[in-house]
Amino acid sequence: MEIADELNKRAIKLILYYHVGHGDLPNTNWWNRNWNPNWLEENYDKSLFFKNWQNIITEVGERYGEKLAGWLFDDDCVIYPADYETLGRATKAGNPDRLVAYNSWIGSRFTEFQDYSFGEGFLGPDREIVINGKFVKGPFKGLQAFGCVMLDGPDWGVYQPDFKVLPPFYSEEKAAAIARHAAQTKAPIAFNLLMYEDGTVSPASLKTMERIRQVVRTDAQLETVYPEPAMIEMAAAEKEDIRRMIRAVGKQPKVNKGTMLETRGTIAADKGSKAIEQWMSRYGTTIDGTQIGPFEPTDSYVTTQRDNIIYVHILDWQGKNNVSLPIIDRVLKRAYPLSDPRDNVNYVSLGWVRQEDWGLLLVVPEEFRGNPYTIFMLEIE
Repeated sequence: MEIADELNKRAIKLILYYHVGHGDLPNTNWWNRNWNPNWLEENYDKSLFFKNWQNIITEVGERYGEKLAGWLFDDDCVIYPADYETLGRATKAGNPDRLVAYNSWIGSRFTEFQDYSFGEGFLGPDREIVINGKFVKGPFKGLQAFGCVMLDGPDWGVYQPDFKVLPPFYSEEKAAAIARHAAQTKAPIAFNLLMYEDGTVSPASLKTMERIRQVVRTDAQLETVYPEPAMIEMAAAEKEDIRRMIRAVGKQPKVNKGTMLETRGTIAADKGSKAIEQWMSRYGTTIDGTQIGPFEPTDSYVTTQRDNIIYVHILDWQGKNNVSLPIIDRVLKRAYPLSDPRDNVNYVSLGWVRQEDWGLLLVVPEEFRGNPYTIFMLEIE
């Protein structure tokens, strides 16, 4: 209550994050305790879970009353399907004006009984998607836009001994530019800072937040802008030329290890396309001088490889937000799309790239996809 009181004195709104606390299968301990011991046999009965959830949320809401301005609920992929109208009454206990968001992450919108988007990983709106702070199209149409992103990592919380916080994913200038853009577009953003038990945070992250405050509060000058201006503007025909080139790479027969690909010539260079030359200067190293990748090409992707780096050229998402790859017999150290603007990010740590028994799952939020296609880098041991 002390924190809520102090925030209230300073007219700072308090929004609480609440995670249901589940583990991952095949560990069913959480599920057995919070659903019921026979939940698998009884058509995934969640009545006990909903009873406990409503009791907890109602008690917290009534305790803090109007001092609690909002909720961020995780994990809606577990909560759904649910009677969200009944859950909603619990979320508003003690304050009917309290705002609520459920996190469906990369999934679709699961309920209309929410006031704003949870926005995990949402860095800032494209003006065609968000206007005056609200989504105007897509699964969250009509909701207030909001971004909830990691400033540092490698995870959302500290829950292991000897845990070391990574340097901020963004430079001070880029983080401040993202915050300014959020303010200008009326789409608020929250930066997640890891905190130790004694309440301390990373000095580098704190310094970044101080720069954010300076820029947002005093309109200080910045050395960069966000979103960064597009460096390469391409016509539809030029985009298709590049995609055709990548597909041609995938059709090349596998050769002895160490034989390099020469692909620059597969583009009609005599067209004199400056855009294609710009694209090749930026991304050509993912093709030229590489080897055919370890995965057979599909309609969705083509892979190339240089030493312990695999490049996955995702040409068609096929209506999904993820791509599945076959199994690799090496440990995956780091993974990220080259179009992600963050300076120090690892999709393995974020859980957006996963090694499963059946293979690899790559997930890329739409705002981090590349143009004319997405190139994913996988670093293996």
